[in-house]
Amino acid sequence: MEINLGEIEVIMFFLFFICAHVYVNIQVRKIIVKRVRTMSFGSLGETRSLANGLFEAKVRHGPGFRLYFVYKNANTIVLLCGGDKSTQKRDIKKAMKMAEDI
Repeated sequence: MEINLGEIEVIMFFLFFICAHVYVNIQVRKIIVKRVRTMSFGSLGETRSLANGLFEAKVRHGPGFRLYFVYKNANTIVLLCGGDKSTQKRDIKKAMKMAEDI
């Protein structure tokens, strides 16, 4: 799935899209989609660089949702996976593994 509303194209892995629909309620899904839309306009908001080109974007809602992504090129972000604060370490490891395959 791709979102290209602004300056930056955002590509979501199918797994990310499915997980967002299975594990969070409709209100949280809307908040996550809004955050992704904002990112597509070039406003990354609260993000931090982790390692090897992997970034973490915080979603200020509930248990502290995080989105993990890499830049494919200057105008393309690939969302790898997401989770909340309780699964952060595991999610980062998973995202790093996924990033190696890109």
